[in-house]
Amino acid sequence: SLESKRNNLKEVDRLFEYIYKLLNNKESENYRFQTILLSFFIDYQFNLNASEKAYHVALKRSQILFDMYGGISDEYIKSLWDQYDASFVYNQEKAKVIIDSICDIQEKITGKNHHDYFTALNSKIETYIAIGDYNNALKYSNELMDLSNGTRYHILYKQQQVTILHDLGKYEEAIKKQKEIVVYYISINN
Repeated sequence: SLESKRNNLKEVDRLFEYIYKLLNNKESENYRFQTILLSFFIDYQFNLNASEKAYHVALKRSQILFDMYGGISDEYIKSLWDQYDASFVYNQEKAKVIIDSICDIQEKITGKNHHDYFTALNSKIETYIAIGDYNNALKYSNELMDLSNGTRYHILYKQQQVTILHDLGKYEEAIKKQKEIVVYYISINN
């Protein structure tokens, strides 16, 4: 922290590398401490725009949390989000595989009718958009629209769907949905 405040990035990097080597020590049993340090290390790598390095640290953290809590746990899924965020920057195909796993695990933890599942599915849609797979993005968008119907999130997801429809060249359908959004906003302002 002190070296970071001094903006001495080389020393911070050296210290983190040293800590990271200590964490690789197989005799170390303090997993909780390891996961906290790895979390700081991930954030630090993001600050350096070192997404690939952050991904590998997040992967190590996920392995530790998997060993501690199992694959169907909130702790483990949070570590997958770190992997997803890091990989999305440098390898969106890898991010797609990770977000698919996050959705599967989140469904097992909370079920589909939960905001955390909505968030995961929305990120899945964004990933498919980023890789240019608009047909699957629309498929998952339709699922999200059905699940979120009647919730406060529905209108936000509808706007995303308008963008997907537009990118697919389905202009009439996009216009129809955009009109529904306008009508909704008019109705809540009156």
